[in-house]
Amino acid sequence: MTKQRQLIICVGAAKAGTSSLHTALARHPGIAGSNPKETDFFVSSQLCEKGLEFYFESYFNPREDQVLHFEADPIYLYARNGIRNIHQLAPDARIVVMLRHPVERAFSQYLYRMTYGRYSESFEEMCKHEAERIQRSDWDRLEYGCLDRSTYAPQIAEVLKHFPRERVYFILFEDFVRNQQVEVNKLLKWLGLSPTEVANIAENPGGKPKSLALARLLFHPKYRVVRRMMSVLLPRGVARGVYQRMLKANLTPFNRGNKPRLKDETMQSLMASFVKDIEAVQAMTQLDLSDWLGAKSSTQRTGGRDDPI
Repeated sequence: MTKQRQLIICVGAAKAGTSSLHTALARHPGIAGSNPKETDFFVSSQLCEKGLEFYFESYFNPREDQVLHFEADPIYLYARNGIRNIHQLAPDARIVVMLRHPVERAFSQYLYRMTYGRYSESFEEMCKHEAERIQRSDWDRLEYGCLDRSTYAPQIAEVLKHFPRERVYFILFEDFVRNQQVEVNKLLKWLGLSPTEVANIAENPGGKPKSLALARLLFHPKYRVVRRMMSVLLPRGVARGVYQRMLKANLTPFNRGNKPRLKDETMQSLMASFVKDIEAVQAMTQLDLSDWLGAKSSTQRTGGRDDPI
């Protein structure tokens, strides 16, 4: 008799601590973590057609006593039909949503993409051209949608449209960074699991590429055809792992204090367009987002330190 498997998916947002959460939960003895952390399964129509049994068998290797299966993939929150596909295949899944101050999240995404050598323009220039770019195609929306990804209300509405509120758990990035132990154990309690010790985890901290040419070859859209030819020689999961190892080897992490900072004037200018969205998120989730709505700069909010994630 096949045991009843239960699925928990952290659907995003990107650059809001999802990688660190995946690492923390995958260490819990009651949880089988996906490998890789991001499978992109529920945004691929070809993979979805293979069914949920294929998903479990392909991306998890649980022990006999592990019933809970956990994936964290931020593309699901933003990609079209990601949430719908999860509901169609796994309607009893439990959903975790991690949210971060919208402008700071967008800036962090920009910095992270810079480690891939993808952009040559400033964050302010990116924002200036975003609205036009994301209308061109779904690919451009995923590539250039920094501010649009931070417009959370429509994305959360999509989640709550398909999953009842009691099956959706929200975590604020700011709380998670402040005390991972507390936030992870609150989530474990919601999942019906025992608390655990959590070492401070900082995944995907960002940095600068040692070789810009190598970074662009591995990840820049211009070289997609070359990468596709290389990927033919390797299985899907193996190719991703190779790229990630090469990325880390090519990365010079930001030293403490030298991480680029968001300009206060940019923060204030962009925040004006997020106020209504934040208020809508508060109404839907009952989260206290007053700190987001305040006039604090990023430096004031973090006490002058660099974010570890």
